[in-house]
Amino acid sequence: NPSKVGYIFSLFDGTELNAVIIDFKVDKLQVNQYVKDIVERFHQKGIYVIGRLVMFQDSYLAKNRPHLAIRNKNGDMCFSGKKIWQRYWVDMASDEVINYNIEIAKQGIDMGFDEINFDYIRFPSDLKNCNLKNDIIYPVWDGKDKYQTMRQVFSTIKQQLKDYAAKNNTNIVLSIDIFGEVFAYGSEPGIGQKLSDIAEFFDVISPMAYPSHYQCGEFGLKDPNTNPYIVYKRTLEPGLRYLRSIGFNGEVRPWIQDFSIPNIYSCGPVVFYGPKEVKAQIQASEDLGVTGFMLWNAANNYTKKALMR
Repeated sequence: NPSKVGYIFSLFDGTELNAVIIDFKVDKLQVNQYVKDIVERFHQKGIYVIGRLVMFQDSYLAKNRPHLAIRNKNGDMCFSGKKIWQRYWVDMASDEVINYNIEIAKQGIDMGFDEINFDYIRFPSDLKNCNLKNDIIYPVWDGKDKYQTMRQVFSTIKQQLKDYAAKNNTNIVLSIDIFGEVFAYGSEPGIGQKLSDIAEFFDVISPMAYPSHYQCGEFGLKDPNTNPYIVYKRTLEPGLRYLRSIGFNGEVRPWIQDFSIPNIYSCGPVVFYGPKEVKAQIQASEDLGVTGFMLWNAANNYTKKALMR
């Protein structure tokens, strides 16, 4: 959408922004000359360009290679959210799935992205038609250690993409989006992510500590959505302390909530997120020594006033 691209470019005027994230694989790959041209246009402005790749929640792959989809005992493909959204999942242990995504990431490197950002690189945390404990049939995964399964995925991605970049005389930064819970507490067994494993294989760690997504009473807050500073500080503090203790030399760059919704656990009504609320999250990060951030708004409508120099 040329008008949307123009709007994104305008956000850099007079603000502290210096990077942009482009969804180049949410379901199917968005590889075309237009995307490559956009990457080049941002580079001409001195803007760092990140390509976001959604990995295991992949409706396109599930529908076109149905043997890779995870299913319930009735044979229905497992999905997240509303059925009309068709957010189906594929097997996290499948070499076919992993290699498919690695090949897409290589194309992202060829398109000129400075960084490949992996999202949904985990086991599912919520499914509408499949019981997470005992109702999922995986084509490949053997039901054993989820941590080890994801660790192998992380390792394969790093090895293959770093090698590919080196052979093509370039460098690629690898980043990962994780739940705030994983960052704060170090692990989440249901999705197979450990902060220690993530720190070993990724250059940038991006916790998603959206206040609207915390349970009622978390950090002693009736509705965490009303206290963005506290939520970010209490989430980032323990994770940063751990990473520094193990000598992690990469970057922590959190996703910031730049959208207004009620708390997803019904802790309270809609909380409007404007400049004050966005700045509060950024300030909490900066107070802990974190110097970068990314804004999430699914409609790409960002709060520019929170970003002015």
